[in-house]
Amino acid sequence: GDHLIIDAITNYKKDIVSVSGAIRHAGDFAWREGMKVSDIISDRDKLRPDADLDASLLVRELDGSADIEVVIFELGNIFFDSASKDNLELHSRDKIIVLSDYQDRADAIAPFIANLKRQTSVGKLPRVVRSGGTVRYPGEYPLSKGMTVRDIIKLSGGLLESSYSQSAEISRTDLSNPDRAITSIIVSELSSSFSSRLQPYDYVE
Repeated sequence: GDHLIIDAITNYKKDIVSVSGAIRHAGDFAWREGMKVSDIISDRDKLRPDADLDASLLVRELDGSADIEVVIFELGNIFFDSASKDNLELHSRDKIIVLSDYQDRADAIAPFIANLKRQTSVGKLPRVVRSGGTVRYPGEYPLSKGMTVRDIIKLSGGLLESSYSQSAEISRTDLSNPDRAITSIIVSELSSSFSSRLQPYDYVE
């Protein structure tokens, strides 16, 4: 009448980097100290033909917790110059998502958006930005450090041919007044060398 229970091996994987999306061989790769993106994705042949070279994501766990931060980088710059700042140094358990030119990337990264929203404290806006209007894939995207209007346009798949490419409007919510939220509209000129930096929950159209 004895019962023997054998537990499963833990699903927690340490010292790996995961790669998914528009890449020929997705999966887990062994991580080592000092490893960079180019050690896993060394050239264009590693990617599928539909891979977006202008916007990829690196998702990183914070201090071993369930909280994450997201970094946007350009694979095309790495292939041109391995010393590029886009050739990020990797941490254990980092996730690289190579976006596709022909996939609704807002759907592909929805789980990470949900995570960013869950880790937001009371009285603060989530580190998420939103795009709309004449971009190819409007939706919600992670806000990375130093992210600009041009960055979210690239992350949204670029502009449609019918778009007005000279300027964009940013709708911004201010929660500094505890009694009411204030929304303001900011116009960002896309043709200038300066591109407005985004803040949490900005809406770019």
